Amino acid sequence: MHLAPSSQDTTSVSQAQGSSPDHSAQLRSHFELRHGLAWDASAYFVDRLANPLEHAYTRLDTGLSWQFAESASLGIFGQNLLTDTHEEFVDPTGSVRTRLVKRSAYAKFTWRFR
Repeated sequence: MHLAPSSQDTTSVSQAQGSSPDHSAQLRSHFELRHGLAWDASAYFVDRLANPLEHAYTRLDTGLSWQFAESASLGIFGQNLLTDTHEEFVDPTGSVRTRLVKRSAYAKFTWRFR
């Protein structure tokens, strides 16, 4: 974020600088296995924030699903598997606070209507 040369705003840029990571990346995969089984995995990297100070983190999510009928499937998934928790974005204006994301697991049932 940069000011126009004619701008008289003295606060917006200084408040916004450093509130977005310089680098981030995602790697996702989907493998079709046998007998209706599928395995999904995702890795995410988010660089540190300078303002407000947040540490960089890497997150790994994975799941196994089973398509047992043409329109129905069951799955079990895990999120944030590398660490117990990690912190995410803090809004410099104070309207949004640090969000502590915990390791989690869930099951999913999908039924598609045609």
